[in-house]
Amino acid sequence: MVKKVSEQTYQVVDPHIHLFDLSKGEYAWLGQLEQTKRRLIYRDFGFSDIRLREPFTLTKCVHIEAGFNNQHPQKEIAHWENAHHVYLSTVQNNENSFAEQTPLQFASIANADLFQAPDTFEYHSNSALKMGSCKGFRHIIDGQIVALWENENARINLRHLNKLACIFELQVSVTTHQALDTLLEVITQHPHLHFVLNHAGFMPFSSISGQAFKWWCQVIESLSQSQQSRQSQQSKNLSIKLSGFEMHKKEYETDELLPALDRIFSSFGQAQIMMASNFPLCLYRLSYQDYWQQAFNLCQQLQVNKRALLGENAARIYF
Repeated sequence: MVKKVSEQTYQVVDPHIHLFDLSKGEYAWLGQLEQTKRRLIYRDFGFSDIRLREPFTLTKCVHIEAGFNNQHPQKEIAHWENAHHVYLSTVQNNENSFAEQTPLQFASIANADLFQAPDTFEYHSNSALKMGSCKGFRHIIDGQIVALWENENARINLRHLNKLACIFELQVSVTTHQALDTLLEVITQHPHLHFVLNHAGFMPFSSISGQAFKWWCQVIESLSQSQQSRQSQQSKNLSIKLSGFEMHKKEYETDELLPALDRIFSSFGQAQIMMASNFPLCLYRLSYQDYWQQAFNLCQQLQVNKRALLGENAARIYF
């Protein structure tokens, strides 16, 4: 059970959710999940599934591409823009709903295949960004940052995104010095592209004296130092989402998160950091309501600005 929070109301902006419509989308990755995880999340998830009760109010959310249609990423954006419109209409007509809350605002991140031929990539990225909700793109890099940067198409396509001055969701695992040097080069060479490091760079749950934790700390510190030459907050082009903990350890304890989170805040401060849910994967361990109560409690334990971390920073970056 997650400890309840105070009587005050806190506006939540969730910058990392995944919505599913299994009858319309592809979602090949869902079928590859182990059975226990599949039972929890292999179903439709829409806007009605991410409502929060007091003392929280969900005011804004960001849908991150979830494999709906990777060949035509704008179709995923169009589908959820339409679903959002239908949801708002339903809420307004339902007296027993959350109608008294602020209407839920919606943004989205489209799939991007950086290995695509540049003309195809340019067409899809331009088309997606013309849609009202789309703020940027995600290409799941994982441990392939070096191979990506060595690919000519990927270099050209990243330059195109840099010209568009949008958001790029940086889902990457950095395990070698070469990978770290490459990541720093990618971020530095694209100053107009706002990179958002997903899931705290896959922070480890291992002992703080272990090699995995020490290496991850080195990665975080190197990323922080790369931003220090950018004097104003507006000129910084790297933010971090604290999320995805359940992807590494389904039954983690909240206290296990504290050493790594403390290191992130020590290195980056607070303005570039956002709490996020990774819904519905957060359901591996907690309900959506309890997840945000956990996020609140973590902010309290770490003595950081709760309103900024729960909502204000994400609102500034995505909306």
